[in-house]
Parts: sequence; structure tokens; C-alpha cells
Amino acid sequence: MKNISRFKNELSGNLQQGIKEGLYRKELNIEFISKTMARLYLSMTLVDDYIFQKEDILNFNYHKELGIYHLYGVCTSKGIEYFKTKLI
Repeated sequence: MKNISRFKNELSGNLQQGIKEGLYRKELNIEFISKTMARLYLSMTLVDDYIFQKEDILNFNYHKELGIYHLYGVCTSKGIEYFKTKLI
């Protein structure tokens, strides 16, 4: 449980910092998003065997696509331009 709480807190801190920097939308529900993303990432190993093959889950592109999907949901236009220069 301690690791789950720490992971959620790290996600929350990232969202707060991104909002301060103008990279993430200011109206985000930080608590909801950090809990949802922690649940998503931590539960992937429970269900992914039914949806993806193990080699898919370990593939860099799997996590890159998931990250891009998330960032388009939370970023401002400034944030999208920033992450395009860094990630894509």
C-alpha cells in the first residue's frame, strides 16, 4: 500500500507542477486523475494478459502510446507543443 500511495503522490505532484508551469490544464481534478492513473498503471499486470501479449506490455512503444494518450488529455496547447519537442 505504501508504494501505491507514493506512486499516486508522485503523479499528483507532477500534475501540480505541470499546472504551475502552464503545461497542464488548470481545471484538472488532480485527485481523480492521480488515483485513476495509479490504478491504471498498477492494475495493468492483472488484465493485460487477456488483452496484450507480455512482449507487448514490455515494449517501449506500448508505454509511449499510453503516455501520449494521457498527455493529450491533460496538456494545454503550450504543454502539447512542449511534449511534442521532447517525446514525439
